[in-house]
Amino acid sequence: MVGGTASASGAILIGYSLMGIDMKLLLLSVFSVPLVSLIIAKVMEPETEESQTNGDISLGKTTHANVFEAIADGAMNGTKLAINIGGLLIAFIGILALINGLLGLVNTELSTIFGYIFYPLALLIGIPIDEAFKAASIIGTKLSVNEFVAFSELSSMMDDLSPKTVAILTVALCNFANLSSIGQLIVGLGSLEPSQQKTVSKLSFKAIVAGTLASFITAIVFSIFL
Repeated sequence: MVGGTASASGAILIGYSLMGIDMKLLLLSVFSVPLVSLIIAKVMEPETEESQTNGDISLGKTTHANVFEAIADGAMNGTKLAINIGGLLIAFIGILALINGLLGLVNTELSTIFGYIFYPLALLIGIPIDEAFKAASIIGTKLSVNEFVAFSELSSMMDDLSPKTVAILTVALCNFANLSSIGQLIVGLGSLEPSQQKTVSKLSFKAIVAGTLASFITAIVFSIFL
């Protein structure tokens, strides 16, 4: 779960690249984060008992009569999964839009609040002090909404930010660790193995935190060499 939240898919990288984000930095982030995510996962959930994956694992047998039935079943399950995830995303983004609307009554918005909250974090990962507030706002958008919206904001601000800040943010944002991913984990992994849905629900928030830490640690290491 941590490996999934700390990384990004190849297809989504193309979308980021079309926004003007440097593909080399995106690939650097994707290939650098797996080891860090494994370490963070082991620290947060240490394996204190005998490993269940060292011995023989029973995978079970398929109940499909033939390949065509398997294809049809896979297509139907995939469609239901996509609809469920889409519904969850609409719900999460709708709630955030409602919160933003309410905050608008007092002339503020979530991005401004996140700018203050994540300002120290932006400094910690190596963002110059004069650009830390803008970077913190983008980080807040990424964690509260999703990385695609955050990269869209970064793309629109690239002319106002230094190359160093853009590079660090690219590495820090290139992952699926955000609040809306909690629902995706529960629905996605839970539908694949319904008997483990409670376990997935229990670990989902930890996976988001761990994925975020893994990406930020990678960004910190990367900033040292800029």
